[in-house]
Amino acid sequence: MIKKLRSLVLFLSLVMSLFAVPTFASTEKTMDIDIGEDYEVKKFEDGRISPVSFAEELTESQLENILVEMGFSKAEISDMSIALKTRLVSDGGKRVKTTPVHATYRTGDEKDEVTFEGESIDEIKEQLKSDKEYVQLKTAWDKEDENWYGKTYVTWAGLTGNGKEFKYNFYIEFEWSSTPFQKMTDHFALHWGDKGTKYASADWTVVQYLGRNGKYGGNSWHDVPVTNEQNNLAGTEWSFRWYDIQGALKVRGTGHEEIRVPVSKAGETYTYAGAYFHPHWTHDIQISLGPAGITFSDDAGDKWTWDESFEIGDDRPNN
Repeated sequence: MIKKLRSLVLFLSLVMSLFAVPTFASTEKTMDIDIGEDYEVKKFEDGRISPVSFAEELTESQLENILVEMGFSKAEISDMSIALKTRLVSDGGKRVKTTPVHATYRTGDEKDEVTFEGESIDEIKEQLKSDKEYVQLKTAWDKEDENWYGKTYVTWAGLTGNGKEFKYNFYIEFEWSSTPFQKMTDHFALHWGDKGTKYASADWTVVQYLGRNGKYGGNSWHDVPVTNEQNNLAGTEWSFRWYDIQGALKVRGTGHEEIRVPVSKAGETYTYAGAYFHPHWTHDIQISLGPAGITFSDDAGDKWTWDESFEIGDDRPNN
């Protein structure tokens, strides 16, 4: 009887092993990087920085040193908000080399809307400086070439535990260097399309304004309530109300999503996009995010989209 039981246990163990989920031990080499004040961060052989759990304890200078290690340029870092710097370091990873693909700026209402196109936001802004139609249209309105800017970044975060998907972090950031004339409800969005899948718990956003702090005439950053307007398989849309911003010198906002891509797509081109809608007359506007791309509601306003691309899996080691 005992022999029969042992045989049964052995048989069941063999059957169970066939259906067991494999585990992968990490064999990646790492090195410790000293960032001062007894803090160290780990860097992988492919250039990724390990997620930094103590990012909020670091000085801005330390955050910037880590971002350089992650592959960001000093010019990019100087344009970032402290909130984005902290989040990037907290998430870890490595800056992905991206290429501008196409940008569009539409302004006015449905009847008198003017459209500008170029490879990037910078290229369009150069057009706006000399375009007579735009200058005439914007005499009494906000001049987007002067006080608004939008950017997107992507970082490589390695492979999932089972090695079947690449992990990427997508970020969008915008800035108003001065407050606009029209103050309704602005919307901003990230669009990743149908090549990747959003990781459920990775949604994060923050909008802040620089204003008086009531202490000896100083200024500080204040949080603004943000609404998650839309969260689907192709993108995420957020909004904030200018009503919640009082006496702002600057306004900055950023959003983040983690996107996972099957390793079978390695070598393919991934195109993603950022979008921003600054309405003129109404709060009830929308940025629609579908598998095919981005569309705006017909309401009058300033509507920006910018597409960038990168090669999937290009940042993995020994590629």
